[in-house]
Amino acid sequence: MYNIRQLTDEEISRLERAFGKPVERAYLVYWISTGIRELVKLSTPIVSPREYRDELEEIVQQGRKWVETLKQSRSTSLLPNVLEIEQLISSVATFSDAVESLPFCHSKLHLRVCYEISTLL
Repeated sequence: MYNIRQLTDEEISRLERAFGKPVERAYLVYWISTGIRELVKLSTPIVSPREYRDELEEIVQQGRKWVETLKQSRSTSLLPNVLEIEQLISSVATFSDAVESLPFCHSKLHLRVCYEISTLL
């Protein structure tokens, strides 16, 4: 999820001094860490379900167009094998197929459900 570092002993001591009394460290660490995580979530721009769907559909369209460009290009065959162009094309096609099969690409209700789930991740 979010990579939040643990509070240092110095930070915990400063918080205890600010409270004016000792606080159980595990309790303090839990609530401060939770607060930081929630603040990070709230500061993340919210994308509407329609924008979420449209962005993914745009990625799929660009991916498929890119794959077609690679397949039609005479230069692709000249690229070194280490680039594994066929594997790359296959991966982009698999990704595009998977995104297109997601329920939010077909239904407003599913779009809302998928959006809500994505906000929990």
